[in-house]
Parts: sequence; C-alpha cells; structure tokens
Amino acid sequence: MISVAADFRRDIQSRKFSSYLELKEALDAFMKKTCTNYVVRGSAHKKHSKLQYNRLVYMCDQYPRRRSVSKGLRRVNSQTTDCTSRFYVHAHMRWLIVTSAEMEHNHPLNESVYQNSRAKRRLTADELEESKALFVNGCSNDKLKQYALERFGKQLTTHDIWNIRSRLTTIQPPDT
Repeated sequence: MISVAADFRRDIQSRKFSSYLELKEALDAFMKKTCTNYVVRGSAHKKHSKLQYNRLVYMCDQYPRRRSVSKGLRRVNSQTTDCTSRFYVHAHMRWLIVTSAEMEHNHPLNESVYQNSRAKRRLTADELEESKALFVNGCSNDKLKQYALERFGKQLTTHDIWNIRSRLTTIQPPDT
C-alpha cells in the first residue's frame, strides 16, 4: 500500500476553499505532485452559489467499477486495480472542506504511470481540432502517435487513435 496521506493533509485537507475553482486548482496541483488521479464519483449541486456543490465524492481513477447490468455479449477490457482511495468534500457555510479521506493506494504511483493514464492521454478540444485533419485523412497510427507526443506531450495508444477516428468520422446530421 502506498500512502499520500501526509501530502493530502498538508495541501488539501487542512484548507478551506472559498470556491470550487480554488479546490480544483489545489487538487490538480496535488495530483501532479503525487502522481495520483482522482475523479468525481458523486456530487450534489448547490444552486446560486460560488461553491457550486453541497457535496463531492472523489475517488482514485482505479476505483472499483460499478457492476455491469450487461448480458455479457461483448467483452470489455478493464485495467482497474480496485483502489479504495477516496475523499469527501462538503459545503459548510461559505467553505468547501474535506470531511474524510482514505489515502492508501494499492497500485504504483510514479510519473510514467501518471502520464500514461487515460485522463492525461485525452486530447483537449483545441488539440483535437488542430490535429483533426490527420485523423480523418488516414495518417498512420505510428505517425499520429509521434505527432501527439511531439506536439502535445501525450502518448496516445492505438486504441485511443481508433476511438478518436471513430468519433470524428461518424455522420453528423446536417444543420437545418
């Protein structure tokens, strides 16, 4: 088990956040520093407030997946390690505060794994727009991988390229 509890207590849990944006910026810096990746698993919105949320549940991106209701007709690969690292954020008066946290990870935390995670490989809208012609016009996978690495610093997989191509080549309904 790998623990990032001390860093989390110092950088996140000991603070009060006056806005969701402030929490997100602090969390992004923490994730980069510790090579972790947390995603929102659940939330409750707060209307007409700078805080935006009453409650947030963040879990490691390697958390246990919800059970599928599928009939099992299609095999889907999963690389989850069922990591139980998570933390809870609640709105209290004018602040977002961390109410509880479990910071033990059951998988390696290093720069290589972090940079190759799904969240870090994903192209932004601007990056996708800039490279759209290469994907649509049949550029080879190797050239696309090299381009994405040199231009954006992102190491795409063949499966990422297949997904992007399939999304870009679906027929869009004409504007009426």
